[in-house]
Amino acid sequence: DPVTAQGLYVGIATDTGQFRFPSTTPDTFEIARRLCEYGADPAKAAHELYERESFAKIQLLQHFLDSLHLEFDQRVCIGLLENGIYDETGATIDDAEGLVDYARSIEGVDIGVLIEDRAGSIKVSLRAKDPFYRVDQVAKLFGGGGHACAAGLNVEDSSIKEFEPQLLEALGQHLESLGAPS
Repeated sequence: DPVTAQGLYVGIATDTGQFRFPSTTPDTFEIARRLCEYGADPAKAAHELYERESFAKIQLLQHFLDSLHLEFDQRVCIGLLENGIYDETGATIDDAEGLVDYARSIEGVDIGVLIEDRAGSIKVSLRAKDPFYRVDQVAKLFGGGGHACAAGLNVEDSSIKEFEPQLLEALGQHLESLGAPS
């Protein structure tokens, strides 16, 4: 039915990064095509997913973009959300979803990073453009997990100021172990 088709289409669209991640195959497009035949509406899905941002989320995005900095010969881009930013902007934790993709999307950047300070607890999101970079291996060093292109980790009782140097060291060693210039 159309409702189920729409739900499945949205799941595929989001899991494939709007059909742009390396795991997208011809079969993915074939399944999406068939879901459209059953009533899925790609335009409606795109509107609901990507064109309904709250003003608070845009303010959070502005703070994130202002914090971006490049490391390792501009191959890693890190953005920060400092403690208190959610209260300051009126945004929610869910509003941070997808922000790390802005860091990854910069030309020449291979790995995008979002570090959030949530009142003394650190949450890190790692995104790579290519599975070669295995960001899951970096996350695993800190008790996190994920997969080759998308991973995350949490660190209790820390701050961005304390944790970022540790993460930079781990990223540098990881890039070196891959034979990638760090």
